Amino acid sequence: HGSVDMIEAIQHSCNVYFYQLMLKVGLDNWSNMASQFGFGQLSGIDINEESPGLLPSTQWMNRRYGEHGWTKGFLPSLGIGQGEVGVTPLQMAVYAMMLANEGHYYQPHTVRTCVDHDRNVIDTLKYRTRTLNISQSSWNVVREGMRRAVMEPGGTGGLAKVKDVVVAGKTGTAQNPHGKDHAWFIGFAPFDNPKIAICVLVENAGFGGSFAAPIAGQCIEQYLYGHLIRNDRPAPQPRIASQKKQAPAPKPPVHASIQ
Repeated sequence: HGSVDMIEAIQHSCNVYFYQLMLKVGLDNWSNMASQFGFGQLSGIDINEESPGLLPSTQWMNRRYGEHGWTKGFLPSLGIGQGEVGVTPLQMAVYAMMLANEGHYYQPHTVRTCVDHDRNVIDTLKYRTRTLNISQSSWNVVREGMRRAVMEPGGTGGLAKVKDVVVAGKTGTAQNPHGKDHAWFIGFAPFDNPKIAICVLVENAGFGGSFAAPIAGQCIEQYLYGHLIRNDRPAPQPRIASQKKQAPAPKPPVHASIQ
């Protein structure tokens, strides 16, 4: 891709940029920041058999390979989500939610209320929330790169486009030593007033931009319009109150969808 900045690197999915960035940031800075987004730990969702994934650190690498058994050459792969790191689709959906909300985290859950009909009691369940302290300029850079990845020419997520909606996203293609590559896409929409965050993983499918992104686009379309509109004439308006930027806080929760 030649010389690119971070916005362009996200837009074009430039691996070399993130190789270099990882070497500059370092393993433990990367690991500490990733943990704040929920990687390497359980989200606490109210379903069974959740996995924490794997988030390597210097301490973990020393245990795994020995203190002198690994080098900085391991880091570039981690910088693009390969190598020893392991994540779940739920963690990636939560990640997309936090990007959509500019750091506002809402614990994912499937149950909103419990109803006791015998006692006529409705128990609204409470879930954890927190806010990640990152500069507004940092959110602006990452989010703009994701917007361009879907909405601008040359973006790798163009197949996630939805009519009359500004979608932001990031594609991923996970190399798989046991078969064909896995296709990933995370994103959120609408860009200026997010209502949905999503992760799509298609195992053994190939490029994320070719296989995961169009699925994500249809899921977003179904959620915002209430049905798929691709063959509608004329198309209805999406379920969004406004495309204008809302007040920065408090923000309504974004729904995290896993496909």
